[in-house]
Amino acid sequence: MHRVLIATLVLVALLVLSPVQLSSSTEPPREHAISGMFNGSPIVARTTTELGGAIYSLTWNGKEFLNSADHGRELQSASSFDGLGEGYNPTEAGASADRLRSTSVVRSLSATGNVLQGETQMAFWSGGLSDHVLRRKVTIGFQGIPNVIQHLVTFVVPETRTTATFEALTGYMPPDFSRFYSYDPATRTLSELSDGPGEQPLPVILAAPNGAYAMGVYSPHSTALRHGGYGRWRFRAQGTVKWNCVYRQTSIMPGDYQTECYSIVGSLDDVKTAISQLHDHFSHAAQSPSGMESCWRLRRCLREHLNPGT
Repeated sequence: MHRVLIATLVLVALLVLSPVQLSSSTEPPREHAISGMFNGSPIVARTTTELGGAIYSLTWNGKEFLNSADHGRELQSASSFDGLGEGYNPTEAGASADRLRSTSVVRSLSATGNVLQGETQMAFWSGGLSDHVLRRKVTIGFQGIPNVIQHLVTFVVPETRTTATFEALTGYMPPDFSRFYSYDPATRTLSELSDGPGEQPLPVILAAPNGAYAMGVYSPHSTALRHGGYGRWRFRAQGTVKWNCVYRQTSIMPGDYQTECYSIVGSLDDVKTAISQLHDHFSHAAQSPSGMESCWRLRRCLREHLNPGT
């Protein structure tokens, strides 16, 4: 009797004192949402542990901007190493075989007002749980620009590798966002893009044919420094289109690799205007060796952004 009582007390103590870890494969799914107003309508971003904490829905003015038909789509981040592509591809939302739940483990996830924060141990796209961890802070609204969403993403790499490709941010969208554009914020020039596929050096915008709805991406780190560009793809058979923002690095050592991208929603004109405002805001820092560019060059944390006051 005493042994049973002691064993019970020990079990209770372990349950109480052990840190709680949210797991999208074992815990009931948890939904979170953040929002911010733009032109009289809320921008709402929704996430769930079923998708490793990735954003599966982004709406504004009655329009859904994301396609989340499987665990490889959504608005999320991923990485790959040594040119192995999907053969060694930690992915925020989960593995290719995942259906109702994600192999990725959500370690933490919280949403307050317009800010979403969390940490996920990523699944390999080919299957199984990796030791690679993703930390993200997502904020709707930036520097008074309400239709801009800031994505501060840290890839925690646990091993030495020769090369890394960090897909800092990718957005899979419904196929009716069928017009592909590049936008040069320095010259305010919008140019139509072919289907590609692949990367090019200028921010990408995907828009509805009438321009009423569009989504774009921008990074304050130049493509030359990131060794990566802005990509676009059209997957006709799968009924989706995609954009991304890529960073590449060589001589990978274990540690934190920080990225910074901004997604922008609204009409085509709204998105162009916001990208120009972002470019103007970052132009001085981007040209200064002590500014935002140096954070990636020296692989230093953007701790002042992720943890203000620390």
